Amino acid sequence: MKNRCTNPKNPVYENYGKRGIGYCRRWAKFENFLEDMGVCPDGLEIERVDNDKGYFLGNCKWDTSANQNRNKRGCVKVKLGNSWVNLYTEAKAWGVPGKTVRNRLKQGWSVEDALTTPQEYQPRIIHFRGMAKNLSEWARHIGIKTPVLWGRLKRGWSIEKALTTALQGA
Repeated sequence: MKNRCTNPKNPVYENYGKRGIGYCRRWAKFENFLEDMGVCPDGLEIERVDNDKGYFLGNCKWDTSANQNRNKRGCVKVKLGNSWVNLYTEAKAWGVPGKTVRNRLKQGWSVEDALTTPQEYQPRIIHFRGMAKNLSEWARHIGIKTPVLWGRLKRGWSIEKALTTALQGA
């Protein structure tokens, strides 16, 4: 912690000290650090809760390196509902590869659709009543979620039936 914040020769200094990340003066003495943080539990490392702030009590906790990797500055965060989530962690939870989700977002998909549409879906253009749209665009156009429309087509519904049948209870 001290070295990465103060030693310009440290390979990761650029991401810490050079960025203004430091540590509280109290922790200059290891005994004080130990008193505040306790002994590091096996398999854990020190992590800053807010990556833009330094090392001090209230901004540090013990965590696994896997969890820390999900909170790096370079991680892609997306807004899902009212929360910001790590794109790759969320994609894994939904069973869709992160790269697939990123590509879908680049194509203009909503975050929810990009995460919840099964991977085997391949975008295709659907022509109906003189219009040509992909699945996600049609879903938005008719006011349903992409996975609902995808499910209809996967179950063998005709394009007309899939695009014109109202949702039950709507």
